[in-house]
Amino acid sequence: MNWLKTVNLSLFTVVFLVGSFDASAADPSASDIAQKSYDSSKVADSTSDATFTLVNSAGQERIRKTTGGTKLIKGTTDNMRITTFMSPSDVKGTKTLLIEHTGKDDDIWIYLPALKKSEGLSLTTRKIRSWAPTFRMAM
Repeated sequence: MNWLKTVNLSLFTVVFLVGSFDASAADPSASDIAQKSYDSSKVADSTSDATFTLVNSAGQERIRKTTGGTKLIKGTTDNMRITTFMSPSDVKGTKTLLIEHTGKDDDIWIYLPALKKSEGLSLTTRKIRSWAPTFRMAM
């Protein structure tokens, strides 16, 4: 008779567990899915190598190779990202640093080795205008 009690208890457990699932539970919203996707993309750190092929309207190509690293700022979902141009030789060593700030403008820094100068760039000031011709020539 003990095996009969075990079978009845097991059957009760299965029925109880199956009955406890709410079939009418709402599916996650698109916003919930997007947030989970965003959160899962935030890793502690990463590295990358990339090749960019720039093609102008005449079909001429310029190839840029970069290496980069990203690090999550502790206690936030913001990143610090550095990118270094590896080639061609006229832009080799050019670096950009992006520091994300949730809720406000990100910090952007650039180092141009030909000028031996680094500068913080701000899209809300005129500084980027003074750097733009130099940066365009270097790129």
